[in-house]
Amino acid sequence: MKEARRKGISIKKLNYIMGALGLVVAIALLFVSYRAFTLYDDVQKSSDNYFIGEKSANELQASSDYLTEQVRSFAGTGVLLHLENYFEETEVVQRRENALRELAEHFKDSKAYESLENAMNES
Repeated sequence: MKEARRKGISIKKLNYIMGALGLVVAIALLFVSYRAFTLYDDVQKSSDNYFIGEKSANELQASSDYLTEQVRSFAGTGVLLHLENYFEETEVVQRRENALRELAEHFKDSKAYESLENAMNES
């Protein structure tokens, strides 16, 4: 009778092995879930920054184009309305400066922002 017991694996040992495997799988799933959530957060932040950057860059370009148009129109026609529009944009509305401030909040440490700021200061 002793030989019959030794031929197979005991249910107790099998339960321990299956429990250990289940624990390993559960820990692996927890780790993968954690990584997925952190990567999702990173992607979400990057997407938000992209949309903010795109909106601010478009606003910056539109306001710069508007200012250039007003200066050229004043220089070409001499109509004071264009000069008034230019100073209203730079002193009151300040779309360009607001766009730069918003870009600074999210991209201050980047070389691209530094180059953009230098270009805007020189223009």
